[in-house]
Amino acid sequence: MNHNTVNYIINGLLAIGIIILFILQFGNKQKTIDYFAHTDMSQDTASILSFAYINVDSLLLDYYLATDLRSQILVKEENSRSIITQRVRDLELQMRRYKQKLEENPFLPHEQSDAEYKQILRKQQDIYRLENQLSKELKDEQDRLYQQLYDSIIQQLKRYNEDKKIGIILSNTAGDNILYARESYNLTQEVIKYLNETFTTPALQEK
Repeated sequence: MNHNTVNYIINGLLAIGIIILFILQFGNKQKTIDYFAHTDMSQDTASILSFAYINVDSLLLDYYLATDLRSQILVKEENSRSIITQRVRDLELQMRRYKQKLEENPFLPHEQSDAEYKQILRKQQDIYRLENQLSKELKDEQDRLYQQLYDSIIQQLKRYNEDKKIGIILSNTAGDNILYARESYNLTQEVIKYLNETFTTPALQEK
């Protein structure tokens, strides 16, 4: 699974979470109407207009937790790939030796030749099964880590919004949810800073 696929999956989860946050924060329509009625709309700030957006791609790139989890996924993916690669190399070596043995001894007993060939086929099937098993384990691990990232972002975003009182927070997922917005409505860097300040890991110490 490449980096783009990983980011698309996380983007989708985050977009769903932000929609949930929107419903929670914007559920009381009358409060929102009263808020606008008593607000000086000449002030050009996200909090005054009660909406803002987050560039999800930037958040996933700079949030320490996203960086840590992405590294974990890549390490596990590389380990799985190395295991399969080594098994395939061993099988190819055994197949070359088998072919060489047949060429050097055309009168090799059929029973012995057939037994070695069946052993090669079994190893080939074992590799297929192992590859499927490792792929499933990797997907399960990705799902677990994505859920961890999703929960972290949504929980911290709710805490962040306790002071901001923003009614709507949109996601700029892959740049297709916002056709136009003033830069003053962009909370991306502020939210990233807040997330990273409230999250302590070895990655944070390395920054």
